[in-house]
Amino acid sequence: MKIAFCIFTSIRSKSGLVEDYMVELTHYYAYRMKFALPRDTRQPDIVFADSIDNGLKKYANLYDHILFMAAGCRITEDNVITDIMKEIDNNPDYLCAAHILDWTNKDRWYELHHQFVMINIGVWNDIGCPKFGGWTDRKKELPVIERSIENFHDDYTPLWIKDSGERRVQRYSHPGWNFIDQGLRWGCDIINWNELIRSKRTFYYPETDTELFWDCIKQKKTHPGITNFNQKKFLEFIIHGVQDQIWLYNSEDMAIDHGNAKYDIVALPASGFKYLDVFKSNILNEGGKLIIYDFNPKALQWIKTIHQSHETDIEVLASRFEHNRDFQQVRGYEFARTIDYFEDLNKFKTHLNSFRKMDVTFIECDLVKQPEPLLDLIKNDKSLLHISNIFSTDWLIAAYGLKYAKQRLRYLLNLIPRSAHGVRLSGQSPLMFASIPAFLRSY
Repeated sequence: MKIAFCIFTSIRSKSGLVEDYMVELTHYYAYRMKFALPRDTRQPDIVFADSIDNGLKKYANLYDHILFMAAGCRITEDNVITDIMKEIDNNPDYLCAAHILDWTNKDRWYELHHQFVMINIGVWNDIGCPKFGGWTDRKKELPVIERSIENFHDDYTPLWIKDSGERRVQRYSHPGWNFIDQGLRWGCDIINWNELIRSKRTFYYPETDTELFWDCIKQKKTHPGITNFNQKKFLEFIIHGVQDQIWLYNSEDMAIDHGNAKYDIVALPASGFKYLDVFKSNILNEGGKLIIYDFNPKALQWIKTIHQSHETDIEVLASRFEHNRDFQQVRGYEFARTIDYFEDLNKFKTHLNSFRKMDVTFIECDLVKQPEPLLDLIKNDKSLLHISNIFSTDWLIAAYGLKYAKQRLRYLLNLIPRSAHGVRLSGQSPLMFASIPAFLRSY
């Protein structure tokens, strides 16, 4: 089965910048989502178009199913793709799956909201390749739709729709009307996304108050003129940021990608217990140095507290820490998982004791905006710099854009001397699952 994620935009701004920004934002999440499928599954391609109709014209001969993602779509849980695949398997005769909106209480027909639309290309071909149907204001004979009494929310989001068999002249104006019309006439299933899929994604409606919304994003501010709930949440996220977050445990792989080598210096961010892998994997030369860096002084203070304490019960130590309200915990990444990586509690304590005996350097450094203070400490030695996911966080991409994240990583790479010793980087590029070597090849 060949699947594509097609990113398109219906935004029309004065500068064109907001379109690029929102396309990049959705690209970032589409890239993450494609890697949530099992490794033995063919990964979807990511393609781009001007509209749903344009995407069908360009790519229908290449794929079996196309998931159209409007610029401004965000995936909150990458595994939503597995839920979408289940919908495909359970409904082989579907024409499309989307957010179905019922506007009959406003003397309008139904809509397929463009934000997130999956199309079955085989069925679409079988019924004559209909156009999606854009904004208009007309009347014609259309199916009288039977719909669920219940709604997902409000009174215009039915759980399901089907053809009643009756036809009546009705007024239609919203996108997707032609897909609904043709699909029902041909007996195809028009699926409304279920609650699970809805809960794992969102949309920022950049076509609404476009210029004001873009100004707020650039200025990192709110405005009373922004009334869309999702836009307000997005602005709050980029304004308040992640400055005070302290990661009690690691959400990434605990193993450091050290390239089967030893180093004079290893530098890691103040996050979780990944720094203990320095001792588990024995990657420091004798007399080597360990550097813990972070832009968040509270995170540095937490690792210093661990370093200076004799307490081996980490959760007790965390409960006493003055900034414990800032701890972040990710579902599935708890202390037990950390212990499993180090094999058992005794070995964890052994590595913790080795860490506490070492003279560790702590440095406050914003690796994205000003990496020079850290690089000055490591550039003249054989060093390993672990950047974790610093250049691929949701917040960085949302606040400054994917292009900015790529530019700042290139800036960092250009500062690293191409010496005989060199500095090895490990971690994630802005497109999370692209390795640093892959990123190096791309610029």
